[in-house]
Amino acid sequence: MATVRLLAVAALALPAVALITQIAPAALLLRDAVVPAPHHTAFDTERGRLVRLGRAGETRELDGATWLVRPGPGPRFEAGALVHRWSRGLTLAFGGGQTFEFDGRTWERRTPASSPPAKRLFACAYDLLRDRVVLFGGVEVSGLAGDTWEWDGVTWTQRTTTGPPARRDAGFAFDLARGRAVLFGGMGLLGVLLGDTWEWDGTLWTQTAPANPPAPRTGPAVGYDPTRARIVMHGGLDLSGSTGVAADVFEYDGVTWQLVPTAGTGPGARFDHDLLFDDRRGELLAVGGEDAVTHQRDIYSWNGTRWLLAAPVPRQADAVYGSRAVAEPLQGGALLYAGSTWRWSNGSWTLLPTPSFGLRVNPAMWSDGSNAFLFGGNDLLGGWVSQDMRRWNGTDWQLVLPATPPPSRTNAAVAYDAARGEAVLFGGRSAAAALDDTWVYDGTNWQQRLVAVRPPARSTHGMAFDPIRARLVLFGGATASSASGARNDTWEWNGSAWSQVNPPTRPPAYGAAALAFDPRSARTVLTTAPSSGSVAPTPVEVWTFDGASWTALPIHEQRVATFVHSLVQPAGGASLFLFDGSSAQELLLAAPVLEDVGSACSPAAPRLSARSWPEVGGSEFGVEVLAAPPAGACLLAIGVGNAATPVGSCTLYLGQVVTQALLPANTAGFCSHPVPIPPQAALVGVELRFQAGVLQSGPPGFTLSAGLRIVVGG
Repeated sequence: MATVRLLAVAALALPAVALITQIAPAALLLRDAVVPAPHHTAFDTERGRLVRLGRAGETRELDGATWLVRPGPGPRFEAGALVHRWSRGLTLAFGGGQTFEFDGRTWERRTPASSPPAKRLFACAYDLLRDRVVLFGGVEVSGLAGDTWEWDGVTWTQRTTTGPPARRDAGFAFDLARGRAVLFGGMGLLGVLLGDTWEWDGTLWTQTAPANPPAPRTGPAVGYDPTRARIVMHGGLDLSGSTGVAADVFEYDGVTWQLVPTAGTGPGARFDHDLLFDDRRGELLAVGGEDAVTHQRDIYSWNGTRWLLAAPVPRQADAVYGSRAVAEPLQGGALLYAGSTWRWSNGSWTLLPTPSFGLRVNPAMWSDGSNAFLFGGNDLLGGWVSQDMRRWNGTDWQLVLPATPPPSRTNAAVAYDAARGEAVLFGGRSAAAALDDTWVYDGTNWQQRLVAVRPPARSTHGMAFDPIRARLVLFGGATASSASGARNDTWEWNGSAWSQVNPPTRPPAYGAAALAFDPRSARTVLTTAPSSGSVAPTPVEVWTFDGASWTALPIHEQRVATFVHSLVQPAGGASLFLFDGSSAQELLLAAPVLEDVGSACSPAAPRLSARSWPEVGGSEFGVEVLAAPPAGACLLAIGVGNAATPVGSCTLYLGQVVTQALLPANTAGFCSHPVPIPPQAALVGVELRFQAGVLQSGPPGFTLSAGLRIVVGG
């Protein structure tokens, strides 16, 4: 209640934002994203959290049962690894030949004098006794590697090129009791699965011959349990059983591998996951990975005898390139079709048990406010194209058989013209060429509109209805199936004719676009990802159109999406969402703000960090204090107004202190204070300031952090 009262007081000092009509820095906030690549997760012992780096460069942290999306960009690479350096309180990320470190607040790129080459599926472990991250093997441009590198916090040093034979995707963990890094298995030359055990003592590799070795495998999860002084291994690909994915648990004490009977319903068969020790629980966590079919998102803990579900993570839509989304008018939210059908509602995905009618991608999808429709598409390889039409009835896509359907096509655009009560289809691509025909659907049948003036043939273009001007807006697309022949022209349909608009500024010609009308700004919004048809996500650009000109919308933190995606206003919601089959991103027109104010008054001062972006309805928002006195306390002050008031040799950056909280710090000097933001639109634009103080041994007896300024977005 104190937080609600505080935010309400702050809201009185600033005007509420009811309708955003001015262009200002905006935000694409990630609401869900594809499971990261293998080994992109570490456990931060100082803050008691799992840290996960996503393919979009986002940093996520599991705080109890809640995944936080941390503010600020992180490194973005498809294949790398995260390792937490306990003694330094830093998480190392290495990938693509680049090195980054995360202190719980920001990622910093390091520029060491030497570095391993770009590689993937390498093994990585942290030697706590020598404070070294050890890296072995992996796949390089030249093939499999068998080199050993160490990171000391300043540079990488190649220690040796002899030892275990070259391999990829081996299991690797540091045995603290014996001072050895233990490596098992992986895949060697010619795809041979390996089952050998090696130990690295910081100087030499030694192959051991333990009794009862596990079957050869690649991609196992290997971790160390310090409470029982055991190396633990789970799963991997071992070619056994019907799927070739193992579910067994082995433990290694330096002499013998022992198959361990397991109790409880555990992670089951999976590979390319992580086993990370959670010192809060005193147990290992099995995180991520894949079974024989899909990515796994749930997290299980292992105590030596049984598995326990530690964090059920909601399911996620299939990451299928060419998936499309539309508002779900019957139950609310949005529908995404990717061969299977998923519903997005209240921040989570639900897989709908719909009968399959043949996997297809790149269909046209639209809603008339009462029904959702799907038309056309092609198979995953771009082979056959379809002309069938289906209506969503809440549980299934029912076949609709109009008398005169448009010819078969893929990557067409359809938008519903609410002023005239009909859906309008333009273009797309047949099996032979791009199309330039216009069709309308009145709820019963399709009719082609033969117009002399029309946009040139294209596909992967965007189209949306502007209800204020009663016009359909069409933009961009490509004359071929990829971005070759990309267009950036703007056209409008008034119900009977096309006319070209020639705005003074317009988005670049990237070859694909997604359009939707945003009632908050009363403008048509365009999103585009200039990836030249590539499946790999690239940075998103956002533009708005007022009927006369296009204006680039500045995005305060870069996000990425695939070339083909959808822009949707889910039924029952106000915001627009970008869906690309690998992520769900919400467009906020008023970006949240986080920035430092001033500077700390001594090297011993604490640092402030935000748990997530401050936004309306951000129940997970809070402020954290790093580098406080271990097992001590810190005073967190919250206030309003700009100031720079001298306090001894320090500076107070809060104009008016509204409330204070005395926070206990853990043994690593970390404390966290929740500041949930109520779901009230009047709070958009509210500004708060935070500053922390701790006692120190020398004069003046305390020291203050820099200030932290937030502005609530929405």
